Amino acid sequence: MCLLCCACSCQPLSHLSEWQPSYIDDIQCQRAENFKVNDQVAFKNPQSTFCADVQEQHKLSAVADWEHKTDSRIKALNVTKRFEVLKDRRQADIGRRQHELADKLANEEFALQQELLSSQTTPEQRRAELTARARTLAAKREAERQKLAADLYEQQFRENCDLLRGKESQLATYHIQDVQQQQVMSSSS
Repeated sequence: MCLLCCACSCQPLSHLSEWQPSYIDDIQCQRAENFKVNDQVAFKNPQSTFCADVQEQHKLSAVADWEHKTDSRIKALNVTKRFEVLKDRRQADIGRRQHELADKLANEEFALQQELLSSQTTPEQRRAELTARARTLAAKREAERQKLAADLYEQQFRENCDLLRGKESQLATYHIQDVQQQQVMSSSS
């Protein structure tokens, strides 16, 4: 609905007559005259009308193609942007995880170093451990020596006591007799 174009078939703007200036009336009059001339030309020359329609169709087709190509480009650009955003997010996530893993590794290494330092014995601790071990071994050797001495004293007493040796001999004889009787009883049954 243009005001300046004389070749178009726009409707007159009569509803705007209250506020329209005088030059708009002049334009509308010129447009009406031109419209009549264009109608007469179109009526006299149908081929020019057909050519104008074909040209209009070509223009509309070109506009449609342009819009289609533009929409395709916009969609491709949006897909590319989305891909870049996802790629950037993934890279950021990978970077964050790498930092977390690096921090975790550093903490574990520090803890291991602390554990190794705390598990290492100082020379004073080593001396104390060796001293305690030497005392334990000395006490064990002394206990073994005293046991051996007691066993030797007992053996010497048995060898030197005639009465005890006689009793032990008599007990051994009774034991042998019991074993023989059991064997005889088991063979006869």
